Amino acid sequence: MPQQLGNLIFDRTELDVAELQAVTAKLVAGTATTTERAAFLDGMKGAYNYTDINRVGAAVEYLTALLYSLGYNVPTVPVTDWQESSIQFSAQMEQYLTNVASLRDRLPYVAPDAPGSMEGLTYQEANDIEEILYTLEDVLEAMQAAFLTRQANTLFMIAGGVFNNV
Repeated sequence: MPQQLGNLIFDRTELDVAELQAVTAKLVAGTATTTERAAFLDGMKGAYNYTDINRVGAAVEYLTALLYSLGYNVPTVPVTDWQESSIQFSAQMEQYLTNVASLRDRLPYVAPDAPGSMEGLTYQEANDIEEILYTLEDVLEAMQAAFLTRQANTLFMIAGGVFNNV
């Protein structure tokens, strides 16, 4: 099964944040170039805005459905329709992090912990949020592959398995 969450970002660096701050300062001063304005509007890697929140919401939605199809019930409330003008209230951001933590805690694997709060979010914590989801998909893919491999040469499957009941 191919990785569905390949668009997640978990390689933000301090340099990305510094670049964002420099462009922001130029925008405030009115000295930003057209290229810098376009980069800022497209969503620079050092920022964490509605596009990031929507991307994570879509990943949570996907993983929740995938886990459910595998017999795991993970109650999440993902939101994927944030707009640039949306205001994220603290209760919504708590739910956002609860979604990620609930998925992370469902299966035992090594990954960073979900941040406890969105207040003062660092680029490392932003990376952690998306790395958790990416790693969880990897774990689920490995589980599915192992299950199929384990069943492949059993007498039950050689005899036709449950799908060959003619």
